[in-house]
Amino acid sequence: MKKPQLTIVTINLAVGGCERHLSTILPKLKDYWDIRVLVWGPELGYFAQGLQDHGIAVLPLLQHPYWEQVPSYASYAKHAARTWRLNRWLDHGITHFFLSAPYILGMLSSWWKTGPFIMSRRSLNAYQTQGIAALERILHKRLTFAVGNSERVVQQLRDEGIPESKLRLIYNGMEPERFYCPEQRDLTRHALGISPETVVMIHIANLFPYKGHEDLLQAIARLPPELPFCLLSVGRDHHGLQATLASLAQTLGIAKRIFWLGPRHDIPLLLAAADISILCSHQEGFSNVILESMSASLPLVVTDVGGNAEAVKHEITGLVVPPHAPNALSLALKGLLTCPAQRQEFGQRGAHRIATHFSLSTCLTQYQNLYEAAYSKNYKKHMY
Repeated sequence: MKKPQLTIVTINLAVGGCERHLSTILPKLKDYWDIRVLVWGPELGYFAQGLQDHGIAVLPLLQHPYWEQVPSYASYAKHAARTWRLNRWLDHGITHFFLSAPYILGMLSSWWKTGPFIMSRRSLNAYQTQGIAALERILHKRLTFAVGNSERVVQQLRDEGIPESKLRLIYNGMEPERFYCPEQRDLTRHALGISPETVVMIHIANLFPYKGHEDLLQAIARLPPELPFCLLSVGRDHHGLQATLASLAQTLGIAKRIFWLGPRHDIPLLLAAADISILCSHQEGFSNVILESMSASLPLVVTDVGGNAEAVKHEITGLVVPPHAPNALSLALKGLLTCPAQRQEFGQRGAHRIATHFSLSTCLTQYQNLYEAAYSKNYKKHMY
């Protein structure tokens, strides 16, 4: 029996939370759906090969090398080419847009098509200008379903006029056994040149300004210098921000405590080497890093943005502090750095919370129900 078609449209499959999420769920849905992934740019990204190995087609909307020679001032021509190709491919089945740019451009390019269309927003709507907000409200009317990955994201979609019957909340799901490997702790620390007595903090976030790296450096500079700690900063650089941050660390006198590791594909090993995980973003949807860290039995210090406080329960599985507040962040870090018993207690409770609230099986069931409902609506629409 032929499987129904499911088309995922996203920016790319580079290293990032949304991309990692897709690489986890799509292989486990392919037994029920004929899945293909369309990426907006010419670069497929790191996770593309893994999806292709599972028999999932990953296709760039700009395939011809000619487009690499098109100058930036003619980027409108690239968008026109992408939308033309996208329009050709969205003739059948369900289309699910991940992230704002593919959603807006994809919906505009398929204006005369009937769907079903699903949109997943995975951040708060701080990106919206007045014009973008007005445009999205128009596009929302054509949606079959809108999915948020936290209560705060769903509330914003509700505030934008999407009716309750079209809203869905689907948290990211975890396979905790992938991220819990304490037997690798000593080996990974040795490879990084970190002594056994050092308390290791880890911050996994691509180097975008809104991820709060500067706040974190300011917070670390306020910690008592006699404490034996270091920070692993994991994530790809963005427009040379790492050089600016490294200069700030030098000015603050903490440069020797910071390991700039860049993008890494051995996250479970790095989590095994760590004692505290940090996410100090200024905005967030719902972070995979938080769930991965809890799966590794790490205590967390997070800012109260997006769905962070939905995952991390304050003084139960970690500490929640205000964003843009280096002093509060520093006090939270100091408390955990000086209290190993509390670190262990928070970490154990976090691992239990993953098992009971954020399992991959629950996440997959919710996606399956979402797609079945969308397919059913489309089927009935074409019957009558």
